[in-house]
Amino acid sequence: MIGLKGRHPKAPASLESLSKPTAKALLARAKNIPIPIFKEQDFPNYWGRHKHHFIRPQYNGKCAYCETPIVSGSPGDVEHFRPKAYCQSLGPAKSRDDYGGQPPGRVNAGPATEGYWWLAYKWSNYLLCCNRCNSSWKKNQFPVAANRSRHGQKLSAEGALLINPFVVDPEPHFQFDAVTGQIRGLTPRGVATIDVCGLDRRSLEIQRATKGAKLNKRYREYLGALDQGNVLAQNNAMRALIDECRSKEPFAAVARYFVKQHLKISYYDLLEMKRKRLI
Repeated sequence: MIGLKGRHPKAPASLESLSKPTAKALLARAKNIPIPIFKEQDFPNYWGRHKHHFIRPQYNGKCAYCETPIVSGSPGDVEHFRPKAYCQSLGPAKSRDDYGGQPPGRVNAGPATEGYWWLAYKWSNYLLCCNRCNSSWKKNQFPVAANRSRHGQKLSAEGALLINPFVVDPEPHFQFDAVTGQIRGLTPRGVATIDVCGLDRRSLEIQRATKGAKLNKRYREYLGALDQGNVLAQNNAMRALIDECRSKEPFAAVARYFVKQHLKISYYDLLEMKRKRLI
């Protein structure tokens, strides 16, 4: 997961015009229910037709959670960050070894509670998400540190534990092992996001380890050139590392963490050095 602040696609005008009657009907129904809990079929899927906005190159076209590319063979979903129909806590995963497509086997850990029905057609509540993060792992989970916000209350007061990369910089919340591909949460938000979205599932570890092998190769090339005093080769290896960190690259978070740990400099500082033609 990498930071996407300021990069959320512009809201399409057609979404509001299509969804306005449904949103009004939901509000009217909610006023007559003490604790409104809806069904998924209560929400016509007007958001799905706008997925192409997130797949465009300037928005990376990757799952906002795990950074897996969204391609024709794995089309992904426009996902509601805060669940629309209801919220449902799930128990621990029985298996995180999903390399063969195995489900996590999580079961309900309590009754369903009110969801964020008033955000069902709110463009800022949408993310591009792969099917596995969305349908197999996250589902209707949305853990909070305080009391869950209800309609008319400030969302910031509930202390959301799940990280929205369009709002929060994920970098301080995670660390990676480039050899094993493992991820670890450094904060309660990082731990919760890994658990809810299954970011420590085996299939992701394998892909991040593959990314790590490329990073280690480039780093060894850099060290070899440094030892030989070959400035041209040093800069070529450094630029190759920068390329692995680009937002559009799969698992860029691993690369940025690797660069910071091994070169003791951030990706953004490297970009500035490149801009100034220092590398």
